[in-house]
Order: sequence, then structure tokens, then C-alpha cells
Amino acid sequence: MNYGVQIRSTIRPPFPPLITIQDIVRLLTINRQRRPRRKCNAFKIYRTTTIFHMQINNNILPISHDYFRSITSVNWDSEAPDVKKIYRGLARDTNTYYNL
Repeated sequence: MNYGVQIRSTIRPPFPPLITIQDIVRLLTINRQRRPRRKCNAFKIYRTTTIFHMQINNNILPISHDYFRSITSVNWDSEAPDVKKIYRGLARDTNTYYNL
């Protein structure tokens, strides 16, 4: 198996997502004390879920932030429409929580 493919499969979060709105809020506010300035979109929630999945599985890879974003973007593009629909719903619920 190609190394890039191995990393992509390691970074892909499970479906259905094992994350709650409270987990998303906690992860979005780790580095700041206030709510997000802009609405969350489905990709941002997918990326946050990926980070959450890696943390709970103690699966932190030594990769740069840009490489992580790139891999997550490729994974997102290859997800099925029903998966993207779930993440759009999580984004909507997160925005409702923040009154955005």
C-alpha cells in the first residue's frame, strides 16, 4: 500500500461520526475563549471530527498542518453525499448553538 494512502485512511474519521456538538464546541474553543466569528461549514466540522477521532485513538501523526488539511480535503472530496449531508447537519447544529 502507498504511504500516502495509508495516511489518508488513518486520518479518515468513522461514519457515522462519534462526536457530539459539545465535543465540537470544545475543540473549536481550545485556542480561544470566544465563539467563532464565522459560520462553521461542513468541511470545518469534518476536519474537527478528524482531529477528535485521532485524539481519542491516540493516533497523532508527525505531519504539518498544511499536509493534514490537504489529506482531509482529499478525503472530504471522496466522501459519499450521505456522509456530507450528516456533516452539513452537524455544522447547522453548531451554528445554532453559537447563534450564528
